[in-house]
Amino acid sequence: MTRSTNSLQYQIEKKLISIVGWSLSLMALAVLIIAIVSLYIYRVNKLEHVQELVITKVGTEVSGTIRDTTALAESSLLWTALTDSSGREAYLEPLLKKINQSTIHKIELLDYRGRPVIHSHSVDMNNPKVQQLITQSVQTSQSRYAIETTESGQSTLLTTLVVNAPFVDTPLGFLLISFDLNKLIETMGLPQDVTVDLSTQEKLSSSPKQGLWIQQTKADFLVSGRSQSLALQISVRQSALYSLFVITSCFVLMLLAGGVLLHKLRKWSLAFARTTTARLNALLEQARDIVAGKEVTIAKDSQQDEISLLFLSLQQILSAQQLLNKQLSTFSRIFDNAAEAIMVTDMNGHILDVNPALLKMTGHTKSHLLGQQSGMLYRDIHQSPAGETISQSLISQTVDRVGEWRGETYFKDVQGRLIPVMLSASRLRSENGQNLGNVALFSDISPLKKAEIQLRELSYNDQLTGLPNYRAFVDHITPLFTHPDKDFSCALIFIDLDNLKMINDKYGHEEGDLAITKLSEHLTACLPAGTFLCRRSGDEFIALIQDTQHIPNLVRNLRQLVHTFTLDAGISEPRLIHTSFSAGAATYPGDAQELNGLLTAADMALRVAKETGRSQLVWYSKNIQARAQRLNTIHEKLMHALKHGLIVPYYQPCVELATGRIIGFEALARWTDAELGAMSPEEFIAIAEQTNLINAVTVTILNKVMADKPFINARFKDATIAVNISPHFFVKQEITTFFANHLERDVDCLDGIVLELTESELSQSPQSIQLHMQLQMLIGMGLKLAIDDFGKGYSSLSRLGSLPFHKLKIDRDFVRDIEDQANQKIVKSIIALGTSLGLEIIAEGVETELQREELISNGCRLAQGYLFSKALPLVDILKLEHIIASHQPD
Repeated sequence: MTRSTNSLQYQIEKKLISIVGWSLSLMALAVLIIAIVSLYIYRVNKLEHVQELVITKVGTEVSGTIRDTTALAESSLLWTALTDSSGREAYLEPLLKKINQSTIHKIELLDYRGRPVIHSHSVDMNNPKVQQLITQSVQTSQSRYAIETTESGQSTLLTTLVVNAPFVDTPLGFLLISFDLNKLIETMGLPQDVTVDLSTQEKLSSSPKQGLWIQQTKADFLVSGRSQSLALQISVRQSALYSLFVITSCFVLMLLAGGVLLHKLRKWSLAFARTTTARLNALLEQARDIVAGKEVTIAKDSQQDEISLLFLSLQQILSAQQLLNKQLSTFSRIFDNAAEAIMVTDMNGHILDVNPALLKMTGHTKSHLLGQQSGMLYRDIHQSPAGETISQSLISQTVDRVGEWRGETYFKDVQGRLIPVMLSASRLRSENGQNLGNVALFSDISPLKKAEIQLRELSYNDQLTGLPNYRAFVDHITPLFTHPDKDFSCALIFIDLDNLKMINDKYGHEEGDLAITKLSEHLTACLPAGTFLCRRSGDEFIALIQDTQHIPNLVRNLRQLVHTFTLDAGISEPRLIHTSFSAGAATYPGDAQELNGLLTAADMALRVAKETGRSQLVWYSKNIQARAQRLNTIHEKLMHALKHGLIVPYYQPCVELATGRIIGFEALARWTDAELGAMSPEEFIAIAEQTNLINAVTVTILNKVMADKPFINARFKDATIAVNISPHFFVKQEITTFFANHLERDVDCLDGIVLELTESELSQSPQSIQLHMQLQMLIGMGLKLAIDDFGKGYSSLSRLGSLPFHKLKIDRDFVRDIEDQANQKIVKSIIALGTSLGLEIIAEGVETELQREELISNGCRLAQGYLFSKALPLVDILKLEHIIASHQPD
């Protein structure tokens, strides 16, 4: 088969070999030239280096020897030897023998006529060159130099030195020095093929030897003597035959290697050409089969080269085509079986295709929908009166602008009913970005809409009472205050059920929830029509009355609303509960100009209603605002006072009524502020309880009492000290931890300490079991317990008897009106009750002699009050006598 010169196989077999052959030849020639030039430069540099070494060595050796010999020539030893011949052999022979030990230079001593004084035979005196040099020195009376080179190449440097004496003008003799330059150069260890020649200046013009030599000369080499210098010429030569042999051998080896390489390359190119063309022919046949649509299975190519990549690319194209067919089949099944409705439209909004889910949702048939405008199916719920279709609406404009739109809309079924759907519309584009139309997906969200309505009802309505909750109240009232006009008036009432905690503790939380429900029904029935009533939280309600044109009538009706009412709250059994509620009211725009101010004003009014007796309606006023500001001021200053220890105990004596003897003290908290002056304990203690600072006040007083106790007991032995304790201090067992820490430091520090708890606070404590356990622990530590202000609370006799108290204090209100017969009976009953329980009875607030006498007559033994002493600081207490005479207070 004849192959074309343009075929791939011919290119590889012929042209590739030709190109490689010429390339190798040119490369070998270039390498040869570079090698010759490089070798030449290298050898020249080497010879220059050898030359410098020889110059240095010869110069150093010759100059040094001449200096030493010159010193010998100027010595008196030689003067004596040359002028006195008797016995000079005895000291000259050893001297010359020592000097001539060197193999490089030899020295002979001559007289003034050039004759040897001592025959050492170190220098050949018969040598014509030596005789000529000696003759010249004798004739000229000067030092002379000469180089003798034999036919065998031996070079000798000859020099004479004049021996002069200071007492004569003519030379006394000469020193003849012979330098063997060949031996000197041999000591340098130069290569054997390197030859060094030295000659005098007279021979500078003589031609060096020619041939296969590389030489180097230098004309300014000087050897210095005493009277003159000798110019020498140096010549260094080296044979180039070895270098030529090396270059020739390398060139031959390179030619052989090139030939072998060319042979192997030709062999490889032939095999590669046949294999490559066969693979490409197979690839071409498979590509033709793919174009023809035949089923082709492409085997994996193992060569892993560019042709393999072509095979791989062809396989990827085939796989991509097969995958595309599968995807089209899958997409068709997804389109037909999707739960969401799908609709495809063209660029003009005409329906091209819909899936079965859309037909099921709307009730339409596919033949009826194809070709129709998509707007016939769905419309925006806020569509214009003209009934624009969605393809002409803002949704379509959004798809045109950004390529997609998501949101809620409404479908119309075949009967015209609206179906809420979630719509996702997207633009369909070709690979080059051409607009092909739109695709829309619809999900029926009817169940979600129903759930939203139910969730809204749950989130805006109170589940217990059915009233709107606080969130609904905020959504209702906020638009009124954010409206630009705000041309309205209203009354806002905060309502709070009294004693809900007592109902929960006594009857249970289910009864409490029922009470809240009954109260909501009561308020709904009694409040004016149109009132917005909501439950805020717990037992709190808010009423918004917008019709406030007749404020006086409204105030009168609302005051009647808060009177005590009876709730039928029985769950397990019929039960009537008598209770009341407190309310605080404020008006807009009379009391506040914005919503937050109105809420704050109503809340402040409610707080005043609860703090001043409950079961009442209090309207906001400037006095309430001033009171709130004072409470905030006292709260801030109270925190400052606690931080800086400004709250201190004052001690009021407790005495025997009959004798006036002091038997103990009650520690009372006192505080004097630099700005507000002396603060009323009732005022700042109440604020401390409301702001959760009462425990801090209690700890401050207790710490100071524990510090003052040693001083009081030193003055009044066995005197007790009573301290008022809030029930809040029993929460988390803080009180037991406090006294346990003190007891660890001093086991006797708690002796004589009495803790007072009010009867009203005990009656409101729900954790009676825990309280009883803590009281027992305190007694075990050595503390005593007292009930303070007895008679004002509602403690049952069983509860009183079960608590481990030691003392009972009669409230000052009963002592103040003890002249009244009814109060006398109460006081007598309290004393009898306490005595029967084994309690020590103490009367509080005794201010007159009549009160003192009545208490003694009724069996009360101990008392405290202004009749004996007011509360005093520690420094004044320590000045009191042990017995206090009674006196009327100022």
